[in-house]
Amino acid sequence: MPEPSELRRALKKDIPEWLQHKQRLIMDKPIQWLEEFIEDGDVTPKIKLISSRYDRLALWFRMKYAISGIGAVPDVDLLALSSRVGISSFFLEVPVYDFYPKNLGRYDFDAYGKLLAQIFATGWKDESELVARFGFEELNRLLDRGISYGRMCWFMLELAKDWLQADVSLDSEFRQHEIENLGIWDKLLTGWREPNARVFDALMSEMADYHLSQSKDADMSESEWYEFESMSYWLFPVELLAVLRLREWAGIANPKLSHPLFAVTPLATLYPPPAWPKDDVLDQAEAKFRSLYPNTPSVADLAKLRAQHKAG
Repeated sequence: MPEPSELRRALKKDIPEWLQHKQRLIMDKPIQWLEEFIEDGDVTPKIKLISSRYDRLALWFRMKYAISGIGAVPDVDLLALSSRVGISSFFLEVPVYDFYPKNLGRYDFDAYGKLLAQIFATGWKDESELVARFGFEELNRLLDRGISYGRMCWFMLELAKDWLQADVSLDSEFRQHEIENLGIWDKLLTGWREPNARVFDALMSEMADYHLSQSKDADMSESEWYEFESMSYWLFPVELLAVLRLREWAGIANPKLSHPLFAVTPLATLYPPPAWPKDDVLDQAEAKFRSLYPNTPSVADLAKLRAQHKAG
């Protein structure tokens, strides 16, 4: 298991190099593509690509956020941008399935679980609920494909279900085939509301150890896979911050955590929710998409989803 200080030194070197080498592909070209999408009179051939462009930008801003917090308080505006475009990437994928049934789409379950965790960590309550509830609805059609190997994404859905007290089934043939149980994540699912500070700290220390053990860029093979392969998550434990945020929303005090992961950088700290970021290109591209597909999910759908998931 890597030490947090070792990861900090590696990321301080590797992320700036990654940003330098990937800027054109991950940042510049997607922005250019969205600008062309805004101006193009016939966007039909491009519709099924827009989600992937937002997804690349979500990664770019998350990497920028990670490096901003290596040695100082991170720039939460970068986190807000990553979360905002991540949400768009998820919801703009929906019409791909409705109107291009032969297209398998880009979105996968592993990406969904990490997005949900990040929105919780960001602190946007309505958006967190929307992403969770829509995940309940779309589990089989939109998410239930491809092998995720890990259990964290299932944990995030179960955690959201518990938080919302939603009357939904998260069982599926795919899940039965992939995992028998949540493994170590069961401990966190059972104990996330633990009121005893010492007991909760011990639980979070165990989970922090697991997070570090799963933070590695693996070779492309079926025999080696880690739950947190992207460098952007190694010292930014979104799933643990999600638990802290839910405790905050539930009125449960969060103790000072003793594990080194929560001290080696400010990235593993819960911050006040940033404002929803405005960006002309992102705003115009999404507005144009929604004008073409007005049923694309939004916070306005929450009341309907709540009614569908209400217990008893």
